[in-house]
Amino acid sequence: MRPRILVVDDQVAIGTYIKAVAEPLGYDVTIATEPRKAIPLVLELEPALIILDIVMPQMDGIEILRALGAMRCAAHILIISGFSADYLESAASLSKPFGLEHVTTMPKPFRTAALRQYLAQSVPVSQA
Repeated sequence: MRPRILVVDDQVAIGTYIKAVAEPLGYDVTIATEPRKAIPLVLELEPALIILDIVMPQMDGIEILRALGAMRCAAHILIISGFSADYLESAASLSKPFGLEHVTTMPKPFRTAALRQYLAQSVPVSQA
């Protein structure tokens, strides 16, 4: 079974880019451009990795992190944002009180090599 990745980002281009990088490496990628659909998709797909934009309309990434914590989500979480590194680190630090253990950050735009390396280290295809 291929490891599942759920990308939650209101920018279609980001999800499409991640999918184009990850699928040839052996991952199944689902993209949610509407943040409110993220939690139902987590329940349905049980992804190994959630790539989460922190700044989105209607519902931000912090609200999603809180919901993931409440449901005791064990997935790896990669928080992404075009905002400052301090903003990313603040968002990641909030994940600990929510009970989320495997949280990393990556600024946007990110390089293909960095994304590939993160995928290989956090959710290797061979371990799925």
